Amino acid sequence: MNFRLVALGLLIAVIGVLFILYPSYLFTPSHYSQATKLVRVAPGNYSSIPEPLLSQQTLNVEIQSSPQPVDFFLMNSSSYSAWSKGSPPTDVYPQYSKFNVSDYSFSVSTGSTAQSYTLVFLSRSLSTPNNLIVRISVDSQSSFLQTNAIPLLILVCGVAIVLVGATRGKKEVEAPPPEEEPKGGGLMGLFGGSQDSASPETGRCRYCGASVPEGAAFCPSCNRSQP
Repeated sequence: MNFRLVALGLLIAVIGVLFILYPSYLFTPSHYSQATKLVRVAPGNYSSIPEPLLSQQTLNVEIQSSPQPVDFFLMNSSSYSAWSKGSPPTDVYPQYSKFNVSDYSFSVSTGSTAQSYTLVFLSRSLSTPNNLIVRISVDSQSSFLQTNAIPLLILVCGVAIVLVGATRGKKEVEAPPPEEEPKGGGLMGLFGGSQDSASPETGRCRYCGASVPEGAAFCPSCNRSQP
């Protein structure tokens, strides 16, 4: 088992799991804006704030009205244009619109297409003006690639590295085979001779000193008779 590969794979896998479980902490919005606006609504009148959004964006709104509440409507730009000219609004978002608002907050998100919203504040009083504090923030949502594909890919890579490290050990270094000594050994082996190849000697010629094999009657060198 390669413990270094296993440790590295576990670390990468844990990072992938954290990305999947807590994407909002690991992926910061690519775009963020925040503003606080002071809006004055005259008695019996209205005020508006346009808020165009791009795709994959979220609009967060906080409204505080004093001294009296107001009626709030969220419309798209075309519906607001018709309503401001006296025509009935066609696209009012009832889930976000609210009557008699003193302290109110909501969030709305766009999908794959851009959307242009208009915040409309309608006075309920015919004698007292209203002062509104409107806090608006816009942030971009993380894409599918960020929140799903990348963390999953990191997790898969970590698991693959763990499996490779668990099944692959370090190769043992094999010792080289021992070198064989020459057959002759010693000085005789260096010159290609062999101690075992020499014929047994029983004596030497008394005349020339050459070796005489056992049982030979004559010297093989000088051909003289041996005693």
